[in-house]
Amino acid sequence: MRQAVVYINSKQFNVFVPETATEMSVGLSGVQYLPPHTGMFFDLPYSMQVSVTTNEMLFNLDIAFVDNNFTIVEIARNVQPGNIVTSQNIVKYFIEVNAGEFDDINIGDVVFGYTSQHSIIPQIVSVVGAALLGVMLSNMILVDDVIFSDCVDTLTMSIANIGYMDKINSVFARAVERAKNAKYLH
Repeated sequence: MRQAVVYINSKQFNVFVPETATEMSVGLSGVQYLPPHTGMFFDLPYSMQVSVTTNEMLFNLDIAFVDNNFTIVEIARNVQPGNIVTSQNIVKYFIEVNAGEFDDINIGDVVFGYTSQHSIIPQIVSVVGAALLGVMLSNMILVDDVIFSDCVDTLTMSIANIGYMDKINSVFARAVERAKNAKYLH
C-alpha cells in the first residue's frame, strides 16, 4: 500500500492507496483509529458502480464517490459500521474518511493531486496548476480579460505538453469551462 495526498477545495487529505486486490477488499476494516484528515483512496481498475461494505469498520465514515474526471458525483455521509453503500453512479475512485470530514464538501467538487503513477511530478503539477488557476480566477478583476484569457491558454498548453497529464488536463479544462460559463473568460 502506498501513500498519497489529495486535495478537495482547501482541504488536504493524507491517504493510503491500496494496490492489491487484498488491500482493496480489506480497506479500513479493523482499523482502530483514523487520524483527522487521513483516509483511504481507492483507484478502481475501471469505472463501475461500486458497493462499499462497512461490516468490519470500527467507526463511522464519509465516502465520496468520484468519476474518471476527478469530480465528486456522490457522497455518503456518516455511514455506520455494518452497512453496504452502493454508488448510484459509475465511478473510477472513492475516498473514505472519518465521518464529518466531508461536511463542507459537495457534489461537483473536484479532487486534485492524485496520480496513479508513482512519480511525484504529476502531483506537483496538478497542485501548481490548480493554484495558478485559483490565483488567476481570484485576481480576475485586476487582470484585463484578454490577458487573463491568454494566461489560461498558456497554462493549458504548458500542462498539455507534459504528456502523461491527461487527467490533470481534463480537470483543468473543466475549471476553465466553468470560468467561461461564469463569464470570467471569453
